Amino acid sequence: MKYRCTVCGYIHEGSEPPAFCPQCKAPADKFVPVEENKLDWAAEHVVGVAKGVDPETIAAADVQQGSLYGKNFALSGGVGAAVQQVLIEDEFDMAVSCRKCSGAAECKKALLLLRAGKLSETIIEGMACEG
Repeated sequence: MKYRCTVCGYIHEGSEPPAFCPQCKAPADKFVPVEENKLDWAAEHVVGVAKGVDPETIAAADVQQGSLYGKNFALSGGVGAAVQQVLIEDEFDMAVSCRKCSGAAECKKALLLLRAGKLSETIIEGMACEG
């Protein structure tokens, strides 16, 4: 069985979640089961998901803070472009496109289009601040 850390996205394989996340040090109760063969969001950010996680433990942890693509996203065209590159390299067999949004209004419009089933892109990359 696989479990995903809701704080950082780390995937653990085993009969039960680890006592703490080896990547961000979040406790076991921050892990959720992963459903196999189900398409899901590549990344999700939920306000409050890290509630109760000790920030000093995370800050003191000697962990990798991001992928090569994540660290270089500004040079590679953004997080969406980095995700697309990984999918290409992993030979993902579905067309992937990215809607880039600048500002909260554009982000809201893209999410409303997604909800209505009218968004043609498969990835939304949005920044609440414009620029």
